[in-house]
Amino acid sequence: MKRLFLTAALVLTLAVSNILAAAPKREFRSVWIAAMGIDFPYKSASRGTSAAAIASAKGELTAYLDSYERMGLTGVCFHVRPNADAYYKSSYEPWSASLTGTRGKDPGWDPLAFMVEECHKRGIECYAWVNPFRIAAKAPTTSLNTAFDKEWD
Repeated sequence: MKRLFLTAALVLTLAVSNILAAAPKREFRSVWIAAMGIDFPYKSASRGTSAAAIASAKGELTAYLDSYERMGLTGVCFHVRPNADAYYKSSYEPWSASLTGTRGKDPGWDPLAFMVEECHKRGIECYAWVNPFRIAAKAPTTSLNTAFDKEWD
């Protein structure tokens, strides 16, 4: 009887450990939020340094995150360095022109810090998506700064 019990316990232990080993530790269900007006900031009212522009931009992002939370997504890949510029405070890269219309102009808030905080409130992981080498989305015909300013006119 002991032998039968031990054999059954061993078989059960092996079966359970096999099932657990096959199951993923966690599932990654994510979405990308592209910068430069593709996904964000999508509305022209969300570009600028005014309180209304900042509120509109934050509203866009929270609307995305609310829908992603309802969908059960586990991660967001947020585009933070699209064109050798930044959607976060950086001592290496200027602020993105797509935030304010002017390359290097401080938008008055940090979109990456905002996203990290808002993602974590919803139990969503936030990943920074960077383009390490791209300097422009299209070839500039004049100086680089002029090209960035014209890109969003």
